[in-house]
Amino acid sequence: MNCFYFSSDVTNIARIEPLYKGEKLVGAIDYDLFTNGRDLKEFLNKLEEFSSKGLLNYQSTFHSMYDASKKSNTIKYSINDFIGNSHAAKEIRMQIADLSESNSTVLITGKTGCGKEEVAHSIHNTSRRCQCPIISVNCAAIPEALVQSELFGYEEGSFTGAQHGGKRGFFEMAHKGTIFLDEVDQLPYHIQPKLLRVLQEKEVTRIGGKTIPIDIRVIAATNKDLWHMVEDETFREDLYYRLNVIEINIPPLSERKEDIPLLANYRLDKLNKQMVKNVDSISNEVMELFLSYDWPGNVRELNNLLEQVRMRAEADTIKKVLELNNQNRSKTANMLKISRTALYDKLKNTSFCKGILTL
Repeated sequence: MNCFYFSSDVTNIARIEPLYKGEKLVGAIDYDLFTNGRDLKEFLNKLEEFSSKGLLNYQSTFHSMYDASKKSNTIKYSINDFIGNSHAAKEIRMQIADLSESNSTVLITGKTGCGKEEVAHSIHNTSRRCQCPIISVNCAAIPEALVQSELFGYEEGSFTGAQHGGKRGFFEMAHKGTIFLDEVDQLPYHIQPKLLRVLQEKEVTRIGGKTIPIDIRVIAATNKDLWHMVEDETFREDLYYRLNVIEINIPPLSERKEDIPLLANYRLDKLNKQMVKNVDSISNEVMELFLSYDWPGNVRELNNLLEQVRMRAEADTIKKVLELNNQNRSKTANMLKISRTALYDKLKNTSFCKGILTL
């Protein structure tokens, strides 16, 4: 039989099989059907899909458990968020799945905007570390003078301005989970040996001397050629090999254009949930333009373009409804089926709508 249980805030399903000796029950075998919360969520999504098609009476049995699972879900990106039917997309999803039982350090390479963060989060969320934090660090965004203290932390009184009680660094925050070092190529050269030591010794030394053991998985990402940086002596060779245990390369969108229709429609579905007026589909003419363009900004550029077009369409809709209601915002909100507060937020925060406020 199957049974459902909660453990460490994780909903799971166990299979229990009885053991008989002759006709006498002598024990049972109990084993989990899922290794992590992500597997369970995908299974429940599939059950709901079958139920919606009338193929399964799922709602009465699983509905309350599924709602609880969704409400407790904190996953930002999963393996299903890396969209595409191209060979490259399928290969990347297979690599992510293969890494679910591994703790190996991963280096994700690819141009800006190709989906490195989605892949990093997917690796974490399909692993046994998925119930522990993933700490994302943009190495390019940390001022050079603060890199060491932000990454490794510091003790109280270790320098002027150090806060009372000291401070945990990003590596300590990721204990038992994953640390994602985006734009790792931007790490200052003098910090690289310290990162290498953390990777080798599985411990971090705070500024001020305290050494703390940590259990983490490291995922790094770069849009640069790290080996070329090694040859230029701007990136340490020993650190390169330590980071590049397993490499996942994400090709640019221009090399997997067959994924563009899927990516565009996936993004459109998400945008429709946020907008006051839905767009049913992308026309064939627009899709042909998408397929003929080189997309130097990759998936991020495609997503941004779609968002800008939806924002313009929403602004036009709001303007027309305001005019229809003689600028009465309460009536406009009712007609758009949103709250008056939501209407004000859209008029205030959306760049294409700001001009409407002067009407």
